[in-house]
Amino acid sequence: AAAEENFNSSPSLIKNTPTSLKAKTETKLSEKISQTSAGVVSLEQVNKKWGELLDKLKLYNHSLSFILSVSKPVSIDGNCVVVAFDYQLHKERVSNAKVREIIEQALTEVLGMPLRFRAIIKDNGFNEPNDLLSNVLSTFGGKLE
Repeated sequence: AAAEENFNSSPSLIKNTPTSLKAKTETKLSEKISQTSAGVVSLEQVNKKWGELLDKLKLYNHSLSFILSVSKPVSIDGNCVVVAFDYQLHKERVSNAKVREIIEQALTEVLGMPLRFRAIIKDNGFNEPNDLLSNVLSTFGGKLE
């Protein structure tokens, strides 16, 4: 009962914070409540925060941010954000365990809930060559002569 009394009588953290920080905190709390009540994040929420995610990834790795900037979140599968890539080379790069961990950490920080990441190849309606040289050439605008 004493612990309960201390808990109930202790001042609120939000109550003692500056007004601007209080508003931000209350907004973030309400966002988390809506996300957790739904159980997962929505594709719309991911798309809204995609630019913020790219900015956060720049802190870790500029090329990773670029690769994700030319990709597109296409669905949510449970707690997993599914992202489509045009090139096998990009998919392979982000599927590396260490790189995937960085992306998942950034997703968690930006969206405020633990999320997984899965890369797929975008269905372009044509068969794209999957060899490494073709992917590198098309990514950087080169050609063989």
